[in-house]
Amino acid sequence: MGDNRKSNKRPCRICRKWFTPHPRLGDRQKTCGKEACKRKWHAKKCAEWNKKIVHIFRLST
Repeated sequence: MGDNRKSNKRPCRICRKWFTPHPRLGDRQKTCGKEACKRKWHAKKCAEWNKKIVHIFRLST
């Protein structure tokens, strides 16, 4: 009777250290949970979003 559970540890997308995601977040958690990593991930995603939708906010002249 071996333990056949799959390990769900993964590397943080910012600091690359391995972490176990929070059970309620599961696959949605991308960073290890350190405040610095969360802030950098958020800033990166905001920059991507702003770059993608910049045409909406441009004023036509």
